Amino acid sequence: MATQKQKYGTTTGVAEFFPHQQAELDACIEHAVRSYSIRTESMHTPALAANVEFKRYGPIADSLTELSNLIAEGYSIHPTAHCTLRGMDISLLLIKSERLQQDELADIRKAAALQYEEDRFKRNSAETDRQLQLSLEIEKRRVLRQEEQTLQAQLQQQRQTALDELVSAYHQTAA
Repeated sequence: MATQKQKYGTTTGVAEFFPHQQAELDACIEHAVRSYSIRTESMHTPALAANVEFKRYGPIADSLTELSNLIAEGYSIHPTAHCTLRGMDISLLLIKSERLQQDELADIRKAAALQYEEDRFKRNSAETDRQLQLSLEIEKRRVLRQEEQTLQAQLQQQRQTALDELVSAYHQTAA
């Protein structure tokens, strides 16, 4: 956790507009765990999942040997999924062993927590940039207003000086 604080902490020049919220973190972890539980891992979708698509093309004896080895490792055949056997091709859905699922879920929880911190840092960074832009814009407008007031005062002073000189010049010629 200390490395996360250093990586995403206030020393990085980012204000913490969005502090750590345990409820948000829990929701993020719960979403990751739920996704893991309903997804299916396959050759085309290698993301971690509780279910594994078992598709083999080739000699049925080799496929059944591999399937029996997986079952010996703790995998089980999904009770509601269909098993398809066409010629020498076999396709079915397996559920990973409880031990393997728990190991993967621990990794998924850690990854979800890191993702939450990274997302929170990105939101804080974006809000810091936005607030800085607002502050700079406000300061810029204040300076421009001040310069405008100074310029108006100078113009008024110059006008008054010119008027005084005109009045003085025409007053002397008239007298």
